Amino acid sequence: MISIFQLFRIIFGIILSIFIIYFVVSYLSTYIGIQQAGMQAAALRSFSQTLQHVYSYNDPQPFQEFRKTALNFTWILIGEEPRITVEGLGDWNLPVPAVIRPGQELWLERKALDWGWYEFWIVTGVPDEFLFIININDADSKDLWDRIEPFLPGNRTKYANCHGANLGTASKLDFFRVETGELCELKPGKNQALITISSSCSPWYQPYGLCINPNVNPNGHAYYQNESFTWNDELDLIALILGSNHQDIYQHSQGSLSKRLLESKRYFFQHHVGLAAKTAAERARKLADYIEDKKREGKISPNADVVNCVQKLDDFADLLDQIAENPSKDKLDRSAQLYDDLVESGCEVRE
Repeated sequence: MISIFQLFRIIFGIILSIFIIYFVVSYLSTYIGIQQAGMQAAALRSFSQTLQHVYSYNDPQPFQEFRKTALNFTWILIGEEPRITVEGLGDWNLPVPAVIRPGQELWLERKALDWGWYEFWIVTGVPDEFLFIININDADSKDLWDRIEPFLPGNRTKYANCHGANLGTASKLDFFRVETGELCELKPGKNQALITISSSCSPWYQPYGLCINPNVNPNGHAYYQNESFTWNDELDLIALILGSNHQDIYQHSQGSLSKRLLESKRYFFQHHVGLAAKTAAERARKLADYIEDKKREGKISPNADVVNCVQKLDDFADLLDQIAENPSKDKLDRSAQLYDDLVESGCEVRE
């Protein structure tokens, strides 16, 4: 017969064993959580380095470390500054201009807009094995497609035409040929996005995807569900396209990803183009002063059209001052024309 003392020892032993097991499980859970967070932080640091590499060397790269660490991120704006946010790790700054559709396995490329005097670079990213469903309705839409095609992601990203309820054969961008036809009625699935380009685009025309109106006067318009956007250049459209048909993984991220990626592109664009314009304007004025000084010193041929060069450089600098304050498409297009004229006149050397 068990004594009261022995019964107490058994009960105490059971309680102590449960406590030890609970402590060990809690410790292991905490340790595993810390280890996982450390691996995810290392993946984010590697991602930052990869972005800088692609940006600096125009060397497209895959990035798969998010898959290894089960890391999910989304795109946010703090004030006007774009960042990515990861649950448990907080917000991370982007080291270079970038617009990326979140995914655990990504393909990263650098795209650029060039005005001769400056190239604006931005890294674009899309999940591996992604499918863009393309719906083109008319000739004007085909013209716009031809403009944006060079800015779209290649590699393993696939493209397929859609007309009505029919989805065409998916192929890589190099082999994809756009076809015009009736409105696409398919709702895109996971890892897919529907892009409609049509002169009929409106907030109600395409309920399932991004709808881009090709008519530009002075700005273009695009629609995603209940949201309306204006676009100025091809990179605006790429930002909208990469963000379309995306479901955020975090409830606190307000607004569509298209909106956040477009605002991110414009944030980077304003800062980088504005700074470049200030620098280029200062250079143009110094070059004009240098030419005038050399003429006074008799080191430039009297037959040279110095006055014309100086006037063109001053006009170019004045336009760049305006661009530094507001880098609008019309001013940037005009700056490209003025720069070409300077090169052709022998007043500037193309870098």
